[in-house]
Amino acid sequence: MVRVHGGGVADIGFLARILGREGGAEPPAPEGDPVRIAEVEGVLAGVRPLLLADGGDVQLVEVTGDGRVRLRFVGACERCYQSPLTTQAVLDPRLREALAWVREVVVR
Repeated sequence: MVRVHGGGVADIGFLARILGREGGAEPPAPEGDPVRIAEVEGVLAGVRPLLLADGGDVQLVEVTGDGRVRLRFVGACERCYQSPLTTQAVLDPRLREALAWVREVVVR
């Protein structure tokens, strides 16, 4: 809890709960080649503001040697009925366009 303007109190942990980071815990580090992880994170940084605006986010889980990128939706995106469309129309094409080695984008 934190004191806010006007003397009220606000629960700032709500954002962590929405984003699936209860207790302030950071998500686990992604697995795979550090260079490819950095490349994927760079692409995700470009779409992340769109997801955060709706109370969600995407986390990189793993980059495999055969070009598979595993992602996880968190927060509002985790249960959103539009998540498959976000994957198909935004994440998959942007990753494939920016990174020639990407063969498959899998979101769980």
